[in-house]
Amino acid sequence: MSDPNRRTRPAVIMGLASLVALLPALGFVGLTLLVGRTPAHSGGEFCAANPQVTAGYGGRGLVLRYRTAGGQFVRLAVEPFQLGPNTFRVRLFDVTGAPATAGRLRLGFYRLEDTSPPDWVDMGPRADDAEYRVTRSFNLPGWWVVAVAVGEAEPVPFVLRLDQPSRAPLAFAEPDCPSDPQAEAFFRRALDTHRGLRAVRWEEQLTSGLAYPSESGAWVYVAGQAEAPDRFSLRVHNPDRESYDVFQVGAHRCTRREGQSWVCSEAEPRNALDFKGLASAWGFQLGRQEPVDGELTQVVTFYEPVEKSWYAWWVGLDTGYLRRMAMVGPGHFMVTRYFDHNTPLGLTLPAGN
Repeated sequence: MSDPNRRTRPAVIMGLASLVALLPALGFVGLTLLVGRTPAHSGGEFCAANPQVTAGYGGRGLVLRYRTAGGQFVRLAVEPFQLGPNTFRVRLFDVTGAPATAGRLRLGFYRLEDTSPPDWVDMGPRADDAEYRVTRSFNLPGWWVVAVAVGEAEPVPFVLRLDQPSRAPLAFAEPDCPSDPQAEAFFRRALDTHRGLRAVRWEEQLTSGLAYPSESGAWVYVAGQAEAPDRFSLRVHNPDRESYDVFQVGAHRCTRREGQSWVCSEAEPRNALDFKGLASAWGFQLGRQEPVDGELTQVVTFYEPVEKSWYAWWVGLDTGYLRRMAMVGPGHFMVTRYFDHNTPLGLTLPAGN
């Protein structure tokens, strides 16, 4: 969610939604190796998802694309993305789209609902541009992370939500158990902390989960910053469609599409720190603890029924800051990193506007 207020991010959402509407059906197959997990909850129980998902798409796999800190692109295909055996295929690309290689490539598999360390698989090195391939099994539904480490760079987390049966990437089941009061209270404290920030920056990557408009899948990158009470800017880079910039200060908004001039107009003031779009969230559960950007964080997950989407928050245990957010919804897989909390930004409209 580039701008946490749903109405201020239509170009990002509708861009991916339009990709989804045009996608052909894809068929995939998979093989096997089972990975055991240890539940994080004291009773050893997991909050399963309701299997009654209305969409008819499922069992045909995912195609996801994210960019590494080093600038390479990782294309991850998961086939068939169901419980049981799955084949994971990885290709690397440079910024021009040309095939790339890595001296070392590793995949780490783990669940957000348990405390087991990632199960790392070394897949490199390779001397050609062929894909890396490995087989693993998803032995439980719920939240899975497939971390892709290229060389010695920080791993790129692909955060997935698996139903039984899965109809991803076009539909995800609602939770079938009530919210954990402790988890909801933890989320509310984190939300209050985020709303109380003076400023924050974020970077997010979105991918659709489907092989459109190319075999590498859709990809959108957003660099955002917000300053209380009503200032924010977004840089939206979409190589498959159109890139643009947005600055808003109070009731004044300026937008510039790539290669064009700024266009400014009056707009409803927005507070990009308040997450109004999560007002109806439910199904809160606590997950694992893990370090993010040097701070140990607690994972809390929940469901947002309006967008029919699942969220995971990584909240710092010392600072209370939201460090990372993942969202999984229809045709929409997103990971956002938040940083520079309470750092003065001095956001203003572009010069001359």
